[in-house]
Amino acid sequence: MNAAELLKRYAEGERDFRNQKLHGIRLAGADLRDASFRGAILTDADLSRANLSNAVLRETNLSGAMLGGANLQSAILITANLISANLIEANLQGAGLRGVISSEANLHRANLRQANLGESNFSGANFDDADLTDAVLNRAKLVEVSFVRTNLTNANLTNALMTGCNLQQANLTNAILTGVNLQDANLRGADLSHANLVNASLPKADLSQAKLRGANLSWASLQNALLVEANFYRVNLHWANLTRADLTRANLLNANMGQLTIRDAILTGAMMPDGTIHE
Repeated sequence: MNAAELLKRYAEGERDFRNQKLHGIRLAGADLRDASFRGAILTDADLSRANLSNAVLRETNLSGAMLGGANLQSAILITANLISANLIEANLQGAGLRGVISSEANLHRANLRQANLGESNFSGANFDDADLTDAVLNRAKLVEVSFVRTNLTNANLTNALMTGCNLQQANLTNAILTGVNLQDANLRGADLSHANLVNASLPKADLSQAKLRGANLSWASLQNALLVEANFYRVNLHWANLTRADLTRANLLNANMGQLTIRDAILTGAMMPDGTIHE
């Protein structure tokens, strides 16, 4: 089926295009809202600026597809293939992306508010400047993903695999990060205020100048982490492990450091829980 035939059938009221072979089809700017492409082959398709709101793209192969600026609000993309897809500035608000395979995809400035990305694989993807407010990413595979300046306020990242991620200046206020693996991650200048990081794994992570006011890091692993000038005001570090961590000039005022392991840590110039400066 070519683009002209598909658009004609859509205009006549047809909405079911499941399992169609549409490799490389050109549908830029097309109105395809509520259409079903379940199981279809849309590899390398041009769907940029298309209206696919409420569309069913479950199990659809969209690898290499151009979806920049597309409207995918509330679309169903469960277990779809979005490997290397271009989703720059796409609207995926409320979309169902559970189990999606989308490694190396580009979601720069995409709107993913309230989207469900649980158990998906976005390893190597670009989410810079994207909005993931209230998004669900539990148990997602996010290895070496770029989240620079990304808004992850209230996001659920429970047990997500985020090793090597770049989260510089990301907003993770009130995020749920219990059991997350952030080994070797870059969180310089990130805002983790009031985030839940219970039992999080952060060895060798860079949290320099990060804002952690009121966060819960009990039982967290921060061995060899870089925490220079980080703000731990009123942070719960109960039973956390900061062995060999660098806390130079960090603010630990009113932090709960009960049962904390801090062997061989660097505390030069750090403000301790009682307000004294460590020499």
